[in-house]
Amino acid sequence: MADPHHRDIDLLFPFPIEETSLPTLTWIPDFQEKHMPYLFTPGEIEGRRREHETYFSREGLLLSSEDALADYRQFYSGYRIPTFVVPFASFLPAQLPDMDAVRARHGLPERYFFAPNQFWIHKNHIVILAALKELKERGIEPIVCFSGKEFDPRAQGYAPFLRKKVAEWGLTDQVRFLGFMPREDQVAAMRGAQAIIQPSRFEGWSTVIEDAKALNQYIIASRLDVHKEQLTKNADFFDPSDFKSLADLLERHWQERPTVELSDYRRNQREYGARLLGTFRALVMANQAAREDMAREIVSDISHSIDDSDILGLSPVVDLRDEGLDTEGWSRWMESTQLLVSRETLTAKAPVLHLVFRNQVPGQKLTIRAGETILQKGFTIPQDELSVPLELYVNLEKHVGAGDIRLEISELTKQGYRQLGLLIEKIDFVAMAN
Repeated sequence: MADPHHRDIDLLFPFPIEETSLPTLTWIPDFQEKHMPYLFTPGEIEGRRREHETYFSREGLLLSSEDALADYRQFYSGYRIPTFVVPFASFLPAQLPDMDAVRARHGLPERYFFAPNQFWIHKNHIVILAALKELKERGIEPIVCFSGKEFDPRAQGYAPFLRKKVAEWGLTDQVRFLGFMPREDQVAAMRGAQAIIQPSRFEGWSTVIEDAKALNQYIIASRLDVHKEQLTKNADFFDPSDFKSLADLLERHWQERPTVELSDYRRNQREYGARLLGTFRALVMANQAAREDMAREIVSDISHSIDDSDILGLSPVVDLRDEGLDTEGWSRWMESTQLLVSRETLTAKAPVLHLVFRNQVPGQKLTIRAGETILQKGFTIPQDELSVPLELYVNLEKHVGAGDIRLEISELTKQGYRQLGLLIEKIDFVAMAN
């Protein structure tokens, strides 16, 4: 993983990685706690609120749906952060296992509906069981297979409750609990199903639906705004509280497999990639412009010399990594700002200048002058030692009175920099070694 503190990084995504001062794009999948607070403890709700507000202090916010954007505007209307909506696409395994082998491994029948959701209570598996009970009373007995981990930390009795209902309602021969399946097997099972059922009561942007779209599978989905945003064809919708409407759809599609309009899902993948990269580019450019405006304002306000009384242990070169400078701004900075050590200071100190610094930008050299005299010319700063502490000793004994001592950075590469290339950690004066 890239170092989140490395100064050559223009943008971090996703977030959080760890605390960082670098420009960061955060992602919030959904705002479920606002719609279903009964599934969260007060502490969890407060924790999410604090976390979101931390995200809103970053450079940008990414959401996966217009539905989530509407929630953000409703619940956090007081915040103003650049916000981008980029629905993600699924990327399926390059090669799927043989379907007969998958059937044998997981006990799949020839014909079945498939509901591949984790066993979280808001995923609403119970409406499928109630629909099967309704159909059994009509004399119709379709088979539904469930996959996913059978555990919800918020409702730990949920999976046992579902199994109990299967037994009570006489659905044992119609319901298969497959557990957590390998990704390849799960996708193969989705492809082989009569249709995919997505009964959830709440979603941010459903991976199940994207997987089904990538497979050109038919989807029977709960009537959520985000599902309707996600699905424009090959789908039927039902009220997630109305098991009879779901039963009607299952009856229709059990008798005859639904016809699917084929599409090239690679277009969705390419569009997702283009929109995500476009978001990165737009945010980096906007952040760059804002930082350059800030840099133009602060350059003229920076003190360009060192107070003699503060020189020991001081870091006199102002670190502009968080403000940023374009190439022109850097040039103005270097013309007007150098480390100055006055002649008066030199006469009161031991004769050897001791400098500890860290290089932040490759391709630069350090020159030290006393007046017009070059004391140390072109000290090359190793490119492979970025951010590694470096030490330099310069004998000033013969140059006291020659003029102010200046540290200059030279021979920068032509690319623009959004940081000060040299971070001085320590300056002091030491005696000559015997």
